[in-house]
Amino acid sequence: MLISDSFIMLNLPKTGTTFTIKVIKEAFGESNPSIITRLQWKLGLKQKKLNELKLPIIRDYRKNKMDKHGIYDQIPSHYLNSNREIVSIIRDPFTARISRYNYASWKRKSSRLWNSDLVHKAFPHFPNLSFKEYLQLTEIIDELRSQDLDYTLNVELGGLSYQWIQMFCKDHKTMLKKVHKNFTSDSSLSKHFPKITFLRQENLNEDLIDFLSRHGFSMNQLDFIRTSSKQNVSVYDSYKKYLTPEAVDFILEKEWFLFKMFPEYIPENNPLFKD
Repeated sequence: MLISDSFIMLNLPKTGTTFTIKVIKEAFGESNPSIITRLQWKLGLKQKKLNELKLPIIRDYRKNKMDKHGIYDQIPSHYLNSNREIVSIIRDPFTARISRYNYASWKRKSSRLWNSDLVHKAFPHFPNLSFKEYLQLTEIIDELRSQDLDYTLNVELGGLSYQWIQMFCKDHKTMLKKVHKNFTSDSSLSKHFPKITFLRQENLNEDLIDFLSRHGFSMNQLDFIRTSSKQNVSVYDSYKKYLTPEAVDFILEKEWFLFKMFPEYIPENNPLFKD
C-alpha cells in the first residue's frame, strides 16, 4: 500500500505493481534516496512524500507474514477518512491466468500444494504441468482456499474474482458471503464497493501518466514513464498460444464475477481476441 498526500494505491498482485511503485517513487524523487536523505527521514529532519505500508497478509493462509499488498479493509482510518483518491490496477483475467502459470509460484516447494494429497493424486507428475493442467490445478487451489474460511460461499468464485473482492470491498467478508450470480442487479450489494480508480495493466504506462498528471505532475516530469519497462514480467510466448477454446471457456466460467465487473475483457470486446 502506497500513500501520498492525494492518493492511496492498493497493490493487486501480478498486475504491474512493482513497476508502478518504482515509477511513482521516481516521479516523487524518492526512488534512489541517498544515505543522507534516508538518515534525515529516520531522524525526522525531512518528511517523506510517500508512505509505503507493509501490512499483515490476510488474503490467504500465510497470515503470519507481512507484504505490500494490503487490502481496502486495512487502510488506516485516518487515511481512509481523507479526500485521497484510491487507485489500483486491473488486469485482463485471461492474461492474468497465463501470467500466474508462467510466474509459477505454485511450483515452489514453499507452496502448500507440495503437501497436498489432492494435488499429487490428480497430478503424479506435479509440478510439471501444461497450462490446461494448471487450470485444472486451480480448482484444487480454490478447494484448499475454501478450507481456510470460517464461512461458506453461496456461489463458486474463481481465484482472481475471490482475490478482487478481498482486495477492494469495504467489508469483503460480508460481500463474499452474499455475492451471487445476479449481484449486478442487486442494489443492496452496491454499498460494498467503494470508489476506486483502476488503471489498466495493458495500457499501464499511459494510464500512469494520465493519473499522475491529475496529481500535480507536468507532462515533462512524466515523460520518462513512456520509455520505462515493466518490472517482474513473467516469461511467456504469445498469449494466444494458451487461449484454446477450452481454456477460454474455463476462464469465462470461473471468473464470471470479474467479467461482469469489467465486461471490456469478454472476448467479443477484448483486443486480445482480434486478429
